[in-house]
Amino acid sequence: MAKAARRSPGALRRGPGGPPALPRRLPLATRSATPMNPDLVIQIFIPTTLATIMVAMGLGLTVDDFRRVAIERTPVAVGALAQIVLLPLLGFGIALLLQLPPPIAVGIVLVSACPGGPSSNLFSVAARGDRALSVSLTAISGLVTVLSTPLYLHLALTVFPADTGPVAFPFGETVLRILLVVALPLLAAMIFRHHRPAQALRWEPRVRITAALLLTVMVLGAVAAEASSIADYWAQAGSAVLLLMGAAMGAGFALSRLLALRPSQAITITIEVGMQNSALAIGIAFNILRDGEIAVPALGYGVLMYGACGIAVLLGRALVPAPEDGPLATRSQDPR
Repeated sequence: MAKAARRSPGALRRGPGGPPALPRRLPLATRSATPMNPDLVIQIFIPTTLATIMVAMGLGLTVDDFRRVAIERTPVAVGALAQIVLLPLLGFGIALLLQLPPPIAVGIVLVSACPGGPSSNLFSVAARGDRALSVSLTAISGLVTVLSTPLYLHLALTVFPADTGPVAFPFGETVLRILLVVALPLLAAMIFRHHRPAQALRWEPRVRITAALLLTVMVLGAVAAEASSIADYWAQAGSAVLLLMGAAMGAGFALSRLLALRPSQAITITIEVGMQNSALAIGIAFNILRDGEIAVPALGYGVLMYGACGIAVLLGRALVPAPEDGPLATRSQDPR
């Protein structure tokens, strides 16, 4: 007997009782009758946006940020484990607890397995957090998740199989694509910062603004592409996204305080765990899995995380005394 053919990633769909399935190749910008090739938008615009985000992040990093890992071992270890291990485990647990449909469950795990968001450093400074710790965690997660994100995603596709059959996941291709749009732009920007520090500091705010604009266009385009059914999908994903965000940030803060980390370090880890690179999750959903429904949790998370991290900023400013002099992230003013 011939073996059953494995389904493509785009076949990850709900049964007849759920909301209408998304097409395999979903244009991001528009569905109007235009000469633009949807595949061109997916294959070029999304990777360009992701690479720009990582360049903006890399321009703010230095080699010393990695050396700091050997000095601040405990807070770095706690933050890295919370972001790379605890957060994805929460994603799996919430998906199982709420019995989410396969595409939404995979989407929850995917966004939880992505690296930290590019704006986490700014929120940490605003919260009077430990900026050095924030930068170190951003750098570590950006590199480690080149392998960890595909591993968690492969496991999610196995644990939450599609209604139509198993999904053939291109693990090697996913690692390569993440390497090209995440790790390489990050490292290239860091090398540029090392050799041309003055230029890097001058370009960093401009690149950050460009990255923010591209990300906004990408998110709005993805939402507009399925405006007719996004409400149905969000009804399934909304509670899971909110639960994931609250549980992750709460666990990060509680674990930090349990291990007697300084308030500035605890609030930094809370923000790092809460702010995810949702753009990468959206890119993987559209570019590799070809399933727009998987991107829905990332779309919601990418919007709501700014509000959640804003609350963390208020908490940090209440816990960490304002420094008398110097930048907000002064550590000598931070009592335990």
